[in-house]
Amino acid sequence: SRGLGDVYKRQILDGVTGDKQRTITTDHTGTVMGVAWSKDGGLIATCSTDATVRLWNAVDGSKVAETTAPAKKTVDDHVLGVSFLPDGRIVTVTLGSEITFHSADLKSVAGVWRDHSRPIVAIQSASAANGNQLVSVGVDSRVFSWGPTGASP
Repeated sequence: SRGLGDVYKRQILDGVTGDKQRTITTDHTGTVMGVAWSKDGGLIATCSTDATVRLWNAVDGSKVAETTAPAKKTVDDHVLGVSFLPDGRIVTVTLGSEITFHSADLKSVAGVWRDHSRPIVAIQSASAANGNQLVSVGVDSRVFSWGPTGASP
């Protein structure tokens, strides 16, 4: 039997009625581990165990951009989570405990943070008075709040 992440087409449903709106074929060759909507609702980001992050047009389902995790060629490259920051940048988390900040178009990396000692299991972004904020939770039982200048436990 195939798991939910093994189906490479994703359906977008109406949040009120549950009716199918459109289908996006993700082109991922691994299990899709995460999905996020941009703040304006125009983009969808997906991430996968194939070490890729892909950006999709939420209206027509076309692929807008793609990037690959740094090529270590290990299971650590599996991208487990994706989130949009309020300023439009995209944040990803790999099994190797790295948080990577990508430009909104996925063409450049603004930074990589590695404060967790074990895999990160969840990330959440928010807007705050002093800029973008991100919270990460790891298997190491640590929670970090990431601000414009880095992490604080």
